[in-house]
Amino acid sequence: MRTCVVFVLALVESTSLAAPAAFAPRLSGLAPSTEAPPVAATPAATPGAPGALPDPPTGRKASSGVVLGAAFDAGTMDSARFFELQGKLGVVIESRVSLFGTIALGGAGDGGEGAVFGAIGGGARLWLERAFLQARFERMAISGVSCEESCGVTVNRVSAGGGFDVLRERHGGFELSLEINRVADDLGVTFGFAGSLQP
Repeated sequence: MRTCVVFVLALVESTSLAAPAAFAPRLSGLAPSTEAPPVAATPAATPGAPGALPDPPTGRKASSGVVLGAAFDAGTMDSARFFELQGKLGVVIESRVSLFGTIALGGAGDGGEGAVFGAIGGGARLWLERAFLQARFERMAISGVSCEESCGVTVNRVSAGGGFDVLRERHGGFELSLEINRVADDLGVTFGFAGSLQP
């Protein structure tokens, strides 16, 4: 009898010691992991690709192409005051230089007899960041308003001056300009406000 009791106690002791070892793999699988999950490397954005950040602005960067413009000019010449509406068609070269053609209609007066005129010509412009310099040459046809017979004259107008951008975006903007004009033997000053569109 005593031998049986000793055998049973030994069997119970060996079973209790082996149980934790048998269940250890299962319990270790249920324990929470303390390691951080791997983080995938983010690829560097390629300039110009979808989602890439735009380049920071570094001054004026107008692309080459056709430019359409319209302007309102007003000024004085000797004792007369004049105004004109002007249209422009040009092309931008290398984002700094533009060549353009102009056509204008306007009127002038000095408190007495008035006159109307038309002009057609062309010019060139050089951009200096937000500022610009330009010069143009035009042929003007001037006629008196109350002239009963043919009394019109045709003269040359040479203008030179500059201005700056009030607002400039990739496809257009607005600008202010100041020019000195020479019409025949007379000198004048013109102030202008213009807008442009670059498709």
